[in-house]
Amino acid sequence: MTQRIKSPSPQEIKLKALQTEYDALVEQSNKLTQQITYTSNESDRTQLKWQWDNIYQQMEEKNNEIKKLKTPGFAYEEYLQECEINIHRIDFSQAKRIFQRILNSFYEKEGAAFFLLQNSRPNEGNLCVKYFEETLKNEGGYWIYHPIGFSSIDQPSPINFLRRFGICDIPQDLVEPNPQKLECYKKKVIQKICGAIFKTSVIFINIYIDEAHEQFLKWIIEDFWVSLVRQLPELSRNKKIPKVKFITVVTLNTSFSKEFLNPFLTRIGNFNHERIVEIQLKKWKEQDILEWLFGHSILRSPEIGSTETEIETIAKVVYRDSQGQPITARVILMKELERILREKSQRR
Repeated sequence: MTQRIKSPSPQEIKLKALQTEYDALVEQSNKLTQQITYTSNESDRTQLKWQWDNIYQQMEEKNNEIKKLKTPGFAYEEYLQECEINIHRIDFSQAKRIFQRILNSFYEKEGAAFFLLQNSRPNEGNLCVKYFEETLKNEGGYWIYHPIGFSSIDQPSPINFLRRFGICDIPQDLVEPNPQKLECYKKKVIQKICGAIFKTSVIFINIYIDEAHEQFLKWIIEDFWVSLVRQLPELSRNKKIPKVKFITVVTLNTSFSKEFLNPFLTRIGNFNHERIVEIQLKKWKEQDILEWLFGHSILRSPEIGSTETEIETIAKVVYRDSQGQPITARVILMKELERILREKSQRR
């Protein structure tokens, strides 16, 4: 009699897939750690550390999912981490509408868009970018993510920007190349980016800048970005991958003057993919916090069982103590959730 092999359960299949994804992230993390160790250039080390932080965040998210599948019962720390993972869904309603409307304008064809989020840190712009990232992933197809960061000690420059793509050999001691050399490196980077279209249908470039540097943004838009997006018609003709998209998001902790920025802007009604779409980040309303608590905080789940009154009270406290400022509201919100979840766990 042939013994029937037991098929793995859906939970076991999902656990194996998550473990594979986690192992791949660990491998990427180890490679970045080696690069950080052996890189002497401080600017490059900053960029590599930023990439490592991004990988580490993904590792934490995967690890939390694995723990939930492996560990039965109530552990409030895991529920709190799940809330933290979903915090980017709390608001940004206007930003989401603008982003989605632009994407819809070239949904069935190739396209490009350049977004700018100013005063990012106090308004939790990084959470808004996380939503953009999630949206692009859900669009389907393959994608490549290029995070490029400049901290307060860095001086953003065209050559440092091109170097941080990590796809073109640029000498570390090259600080201010002549225009001919800079143009040569720019073309090489763009060629590499376009070459990746064989493997992907979305290129997402996320540029983080601590302070406003007008000449740098001017070069990014007028030189690099225009040169990149003008490759789209040829790519759509020659490549067998439909709906190629170039998406760039710049998050800035300060802001540019209106006099400088206005000539580079485009409006949704007359959208020009060679210009900038500015997305203004706003304060959170009490209703925004309340809707997130009901929809994404797991307080209404059977395991937690918070009442409507308890949830409404949390929303009022968070809004009252933060006045809707996202960076403050996030801290207060997570403290309130931790208090509630710890109390629930202690009663069990």
